[in-house]
Amino acid sequence: MNARKNWSFGLSNLLSAADLSRLLLTILYVLLVFLIIGGLAYLINPSPYYLTITRNSLVMAVISLVSVLLVHYRRLSLAVLWMLLGCGSVLFQGAWHGAGILGTAYLLCGLLVLGASVYWGQRAGLLAALVVSLFGLFLVWAGRAGWLANGAHL
Repeated sequence: MNARKNWSFGLSNLLSAADLSRLLLTILYVLLVFLIIGGLAYLINPSPYYLTITRNSLVMAVISLVSVLLVHYRRLSLAVLWMLLGCGSVLFQGAWHGAGILGTAYLLCGLLVLGASVYWGQRAGLLAALVVSLFGLFLVWAGRAGWLANGAHL
């Protein structure tokens, strides 16, 4: 039966490449505006905390710019994968050096799951949820072992 073939609906299966390109570019440009504003945090309040926000925002802005280039070259799936892996790496680093699963960085990993689900469909979202959950378990284990940078402050 062909019922299982259409089980998972993602935007990559529903929209034309041109419509999907416009949608991804709109999302990336809006994200870039917020990341650049976050990149100005250290200029507003020079402290080590805001330096971390500025650095992470600017790294994610560069990741977003690379994705914009990939979308312009019609490499849509690669652009989404690059965003998920790149931003996921920044969020992992932020959670590791921040508050672990109690911090904002781990909470934002939910957006990675949402992005994978919306673009590729339910199966990709489930896979992303599994990876984020395993990442969370690792952070809990590392926190109990005393490996997290701010584990003593939690």
